[in-house]
Amino acid sequence: MPLLPAVVPLTTEKRAERVPARLARNVAPLFGVPFAEGPFGEISWLCDFTRITVSEIARGAPSPTRAEAAETREQAADGGWFLYGRAVVARSLPNEIVNATTNRFGPNTKAAVVLTAANVLLEPATAAVETALSLIQGPDGELPTAVRIAVWATCLVEVFRSQPALVAAAAKARAIQRESLDGPRFPRAARLRDMPAARCEIGDTDVRPEPATHPRDLNVFDRTVARLRLPGAVVEPTGIDLDDDDAWTSPGRDLADELVDRLIRLLTDASEPDGTGYVWISERAPGQVVAEALLPASGLVADLLEYWSSVHGDVTEPRGTLPLRLPSPTEFAGLPQQARRAIVLGVLGVARWLRSRAGSPELPLSHFLAVLDAVDTLISAGLPDTDPAAAVVRARLAVLRVTVLRHDRANSLAEPLGALIARTEHCLTLLTDGILDRGAAADVLSAACVELNAVRWTNAEDAGSGLPAPAELDELVRRYWAGFGEILELDLASLDGDDSRGVGHHLHNYAAFLGSHQENVGDLTEAVRLFRTTVIPSRQRLHRRTGAFGPLGRTYYVATGATTKLAETALAEGRTEEASGWAALGFEWISRVLEHREFDRLQDGSGDQAGLFALRAAAALVLALELDVPGTGPRELGRLQRVLATIDRWQANTTRGRAENYVRHQEVELVRKRAAELMATR
Repeated sequence: MPLLPAVVPLTTEKRAERVPARLARNVAPLFGVPFAEGPFGEISWLCDFTRITVSEIARGAPSPTRAEAAETREQAADGGWFLYGRAVVARSLPNEIVNATTNRFGPNTKAAVVLTAANVLLEPATAAVETALSLIQGPDGELPTAVRIAVWATCLVEVFRSQPALVAAAAKARAIQRESLDGPRFPRAARLRDMPAARCEIGDTDVRPEPATHPRDLNVFDRTVARLRLPGAVVEPTGIDLDDDDAWTSPGRDLADELVDRLIRLLTDASEPDGTGYVWISERAPGQVVAEALLPASGLVADLLEYWSSVHGDVTEPRGTLPLRLPSPTEFAGLPQQARRAIVLGVLGVARWLRSRAGSPELPLSHFLAVLDAVDTLISAGLPDTDPAAAVVRARLAVLRVTVLRHDRANSLAEPLGALIARTEHCLTLLTDGILDRGAAADVLSAACVELNAVRWTNAEDAGSGLPAPAELDELVRRYWAGFGEILELDLASLDGDDSRGVGHHLHNYAAFLGSHQENVGDLTEAVRLFRTTVIPSRQRLHRRTGAFGPLGRTYYVATGATTKLAETALAEGRTEEASGWAALGFEWISRVLEHREFDRLQDGSGDQAGLFALRAAAALVLALELDVPGTGPRELGRLQRVLATIDRWQANTTRGRAENYVRHQEVELVRKRAAELMATR
């Protein structure tokens, strides 16, 4: 079950809503939203907006080809309907809409009927997002613009993920309608103002078409964005009164339209085969074809905010600490189900976005953890354990707690880690019971694996930690990664070309898990193979297509962890040539990252990403210099000194000056010792 699903209306009392509701009942199963009460029961299709016809939308089912129609003519004459392949054959269907009705919609009939239907289907989600934006507040009732955008975007990412085919089709319909409705508006010379115009000439009329049949907005985006109260989004120029036509056609792009267009572009791009997400065609029941989706929600929100800041500067900069004012548990429990889900999803989105700042003067760790606790309290008050959104959000809250606590050995991790495991297992149970969809379950599993593996190699090694033994955690993570592949309906050990292209971006963490097994040459070798043949090519394609180097850079430096250990193992066993080969590969990868301006700036930071990158870079540089890998020289010594300084800032920032409490302190000291010995000989 999706977390913010489309809802198919069964009946409607208002006359004006009857045709939109009929369109919604026809459109839903055509775009992957099953409608059990409809004439086709649980059957659904995933239709391509560019190929489906108005006639098929009016029928509510794909039509047979001419050849198929000829082959089934006699059967169709018997009345009723039947499936022929994936097409529905019938003389007429009980839900069929006559041409006279669909022809009232325009300017582009297909776009107008799909957009109308989508707005009906997504109305509960639209209202839920509006409610979330009105009830998630700051202490004085106002949140920084960036936080409001984070709540809004997080909810809309989930709306898209819950029914990607429907939202993608509706977004395309929105674009077509807007292009078709916004005609040219040329002023007339003064001497021609009294000249009559033909019906189709520019300036003939200022009357706009009826919005009910000529929609231009995808409400779940365009109506909810108004709740953000973007600075200047609806401010009229001083001294100018805009007439209704100007306001309706929006000749200049306002901030709301710009934000919506950008988010839609991010979502549709992420769902492409080389995108940051993974959307695949699956079947939940016989004949019920749907789109399952795994999307990097926090990454998409961060990308949207980064774009917004680059264009509008301090419009999105939060100021000071960030305590949130949420509805009371009683108020929360009385809200509609989708509104309750949207609220906890929205706050989770803010927490994920701010996670890297937790523990800083701007956002003390206690404040951050209090936000997580507040969401848990709301869920306990208003959502049952079997609710899929409650399960996903609680699992994600557990991931965040472990993430911010595990770096400092002074923090007790037994209870947070136990909660993470229990909540992950609960999500898997809901998946098995058909309550949670595959994409949401895969997202939880991947995030849990990252944290469990990090704890396995650090905190769990400490005597008296109260944590499961490292070997026990390792076995659990292996089981989870195997489950991840099963959820995605893939064999991770033998991906074909299409699979690698589609899911390659999301196998970074799995390859990193294999590469963390420093004593297992088989796992290390498989990690490098997976990085080289699947993950890196996928992220290279993304980089070439979008210009986003960050995901590729992170894969490069994480992959050097495996090459470094393989080189050290070969060197210890006297295979110097093999060791040099692995070291050279790691040096090639880390050099590409060090030379990129994004990671050059990152080295001046002190956060987790800066520190982990610097630690991997230092190890790869030390080894390359020790083995005199071709291309190394004085420049690499300078780079080594710089990343060591980054590591020092990272340790101090993470443990507030108590570096010995840092879980990677021994790893850092070993790299620093080798670096000092190396520099002493140069």
